[in-house]
Amino acid sequence: MPVEPLTIFLDNGLNQDLTVVVKGHIRPVVEGAVAISDPVTVSANDKAAITLTPDVTGYLPYIHLELSCSVAPTEGTVSAWYVKPGEQAELMVNALPIRDTNTHTPLTDGDRMKVVRW
Repeated sequence: MPVEPLTIFLDNGLNQDLTVVVKGHIRPVVEGAVAISDPVTVSANDKAAITLTPDVTGYLPYIHLELSCSVAPTEGTVSAWYVKPGEQAELMVNALPIRDTNTHTPLTDGDRMKVVRW
């Protein structure tokens, strides 16, 4: 059965630019995941979409986001949803308030970020 494309919709409500990398793994874990997208910059208070297509990005059954800012935001949150053709959007990052320049993943922010199945 062919794997369908998947789109990630990002809402950067932070007052700083956000860098996003989509990572994939063969298991539902963060450790050892590899980048399956180039870094994408989402401007402050803007929205963006990243579409993953197996024949272009490659396919790994589990994905998560790696989020970071080069300048620490002082307000706002980040949310993200993933959607497959013909399905409802599902939340993958739930109103995450970033206030530093650290890298955020489901490992560091498991209460607001999750690993999802492609």
